[in-house]
Amino acid sequence: EPPAACPRCGSQIDKANLVWRCSQGRECAIEANVQYAVSRDALDLEGLGAVVVHALVSSGRVQDAADLFTLTMDDLLAVDHLGEKNATKILDNIERARQHPLSRVFTALGVVMTGRSMSRRLARHFGSLAAIRAATVEQLQGVEGVGPDRALAIYEELVGLSPVLDRLEAMGIGLTESFEKASSTPLAGKTVVVTGTVPGLDRQGAKDAVERLGGRAASSVSSKTTLLVIGTGAGKDKLAKAEQFGVEQMTAEEFAELVASAE
Repeated sequence: EPPAACPRCGSQIDKANLVWRCSQGRECAIEANVQYAVSRDALDLEGLGAVVVHALVSSGRVQDAADLFTLTMDDLLAVDHLGEKNATKILDNIERARQHPLSRVFTALGVVMTGRSMSRRLARHFGSLAAIRAATVEQLQGVEGVGPDRALAIYEELVGLSPVLDRLEAMGIGLTESFEKASSTPLAGKTVVVTGTVPGLDRQGAKDAVERLGGRAASSVSSKTTLLVIGTGAGKDKLAKAEQFGVEQMTAEEFAELVASAE
């Protein structure tokens, strides 16, 4: 049976959209949001595991992604069993994260109906955090894969995140995205599906690599697919559809070399 109330906090459930959400929004899932912000696909803050995040959130020291950049040695040493050596490593990782491009910082915000790939598309389309914040619902729909419902959800989420975004901008974090013009990248204009394992890359890493090379990462083969990357354990259905639609094919090793040459 569907829950009558939020399983986490007991609040009412917002059933207005296809995906039900707690009516308390971010206030219900602060710890989960922070845990997502420090993950490898976002800020990649190694050392800030679940136990440390729980302690920082519970103490009130960290309530959002921007708070992570204000942590001090004293804040970390206040966490049980976290010594100075590990605290120093965490602070070093936070310092490196200050140089992350807009797409990674935007990912860390956990904006509803976005993820790593969509965050990169938004960052590349608008070029700066200021431009994304100034975008109208209609302008957001100019980003590939953003329809009316998603555009409205992103717009409303950004309005709600204004205090966090203000602080990130004040600290100079994640302001812009630097990338090559699409026409000069190896996979420019291509819709790419990766099936199987690519050496040195997990599934998300392969999708990220496709978009870094100017392509659009897709999960299924269709008549619009222009390239299929075939790795170990490739799906037979995808191979069959690629043959059916006459899709160009590339081995995982060739793709890995292409990624390496572009870095």
